[in-house]
Amino acid sequence: MRVILKVTVKNGIVSLLLLGIVAVLLLLGIFIFGPWELPGFGQLSQRQVDQAISAATVPTIPPGDSDSDGFSDEVEKWIKTDPSDNCADDVNDAAWPPDFNNDKMVNDADLGMLKVQFGSRVKGENNRRYDLNADKTINLSDVFLFSNFSNKGCPFYFMSVEPLSQSVNFKWQPAISELLGGLYGIDLTATGKTQCNSPEDFVGGFAWTYDLKVGQTSYIGDARSTGSFSIKFQPGHTYCAYLFKTGGGALSSYVTYTLPAASPSPSPSPTLSPAPYGSLTVNSIGASAVPISGTQQGTSGTTSYTIWLTSASDQINTTLTAPAKWGNWVFSNWNGCNSTSGTNCTVLANTGETKLVAAIYYSSP
Repeated sequence: MRVILKVTVKNGIVSLLLLGIVAVLLLLGIFIFGPWELPGFGQLSQRQVDQAISAATVPTIPPGDSDSDGFSDEVEKWIKTDPSDNCADDVNDAAWPPDFNNDKMVNDADLGMLKVQFGSRVKGENNRRYDLNADKTINLSDVFLFSNFSNKGCPFYFMSVEPLSQSVNFKWQPAISELLGGLYGIDLTATGKTQCNSPEDFVGGFAWTYDLKVGQTSYIGDARSTGSFSIKFQPGHTYCAYLFKTGGGALSSYVTYTLPAASPSPSPSPTLSPAPYGSLTVNSIGASAVPISGTQQGTSGTTSYTIWLTSASDQINTTLTAPAKWGNWVFSNWNGCNSTSGTNCTVLANTGETKLVAAIYYSSP
């Protein structure tokens, strides 16, 4: 009787210890990974979304991708999207894998649909669309793939740059099939930045646009604006560009390239530098080709444009006014002004000063 009692007590203590260990491991898992990392909770934490976005890489076209949308034909056959179509024709056309609601944009609406399925295994046809890597489980690997295309539209173009010594060759795949927008770039060196990942990184500096043509797959040459000025690529400067959609929205990843620094001349001849008369460049972020009115003669224009001081006695002292709405874009704020009031930007540029201002817009829902 005594032996049986000891065994019973001992087994009870062991069971309690094991239960305690399991509870501690469960709490530790919740603390480290967040509650949605554990099976059965069925949601995706904001922390994990942020991690996925920060881990997003520049996507490339994988082997065997007939429609050049970033997903191989084999994967698309598994998740039941059209391997020969890279952009939805309507809400019933499952063409681009991360565009779950088939509205030609990868955004928070699609992320919300992915959250509902997160942590589940693929069962039948109901949730197969969300298994972006075709491993039969909807997990962080699928979130990472989704984040590569977050806030992008279709058809999606895969950007790259070709190293050249005197200029930048921006390239993309597939070829432009219709006139959807253009190439938008900026001299990052002028802004003090080395990389760009969003439209906010295009504030300040010399922003420029280039209209695309059907069948085009690259752009090489000077950076030129649709306004009244053009600029040349400068040795040692870093440039960023992406393809944009008319009316707003990115159609590609962001790419950067730094031109090699110019070699110093062995015996430079003394030359006279042009007088530092100064300038004012007016950009817009988000919306493009925005009409700006200025109170001083010669300071109105369509973004992006530059006003140059033509003599040492010149001065720019103007108030620029941006439209409250431009197409589907809504005015947010001015950047770089001496002072602002609503849609008005007061700016002063004296001899020798280079001023850069930007009207920032966001897309209306």
